[in-house]
Amino acid sequence: MRAIPVVLAALFTTSTASAQVPISDVVATLTPRHAGADCEALAQLGEPDDVLGALITTANTVAMPPWVGTRAAHCVAEEIDRTPKALAAAESWLGNADTAGFALIVLGELPHLSAPTADRLRTAVQPRLQADPTFAAHARPLLRTPSDSSDSSVRTP
Repeated sequence: MRAIPVVLAALFTTSTASAQVPISDVVATLTPRHAGADCEALAQLGEPDDVLGALITTANTVAMPPWVGTRAAHCVAEEIDRTPKALAAAESWLGNADTAGFALIVLGELPHLSAPTADRLRTAVQPRLQADPTFAAHARPLLRTPSDSSDSSVRTP
C-alpha cells in the first residue's frame, strides 16, 4: 500500500519542473501515519522556496494516504506570513470547493498570523462562506477573534 503514494508522487515530480525538491521525498517524510507533520524535517530537503513549492504541489496532488496532503497543507499554512507563495496557496484553498479541509487548516492559523494577513484571508473566504453553508458552519468559529467574545474557547496567540 505504501508504494502507491510514492509512485503517484514520482509521477507528479516529473510534471512539476518548478519544484526542485522531489515530491517523493516530501511524501516519504509525511507518510508515517502517527508521525505528525514534521515541517522542520522537510526544511532539510532543500532551499526554502523549493520545499514550499513541493509542499504546495503535494497538498494539491497527492490524495493517498490522505494525511500526506493535510500535513503538507499544515506546513504551508505555517509559512503564510513569511512568503507570498504560501499566502497565494492559502487563498486558493479558501476559494476552492475541493479543498475544504485545507481551507479549515488555513483558518485555524488565523490567530497566529499578522493582523493584515488574517484580515486578508477573512475577506478572501467570504464568498465561500456565502455559497457553501456546510463549510460556513465549520469555518465561522475559526473566524472569530478574541475581541468578538469573551468566550474561553477563542484561541489567542
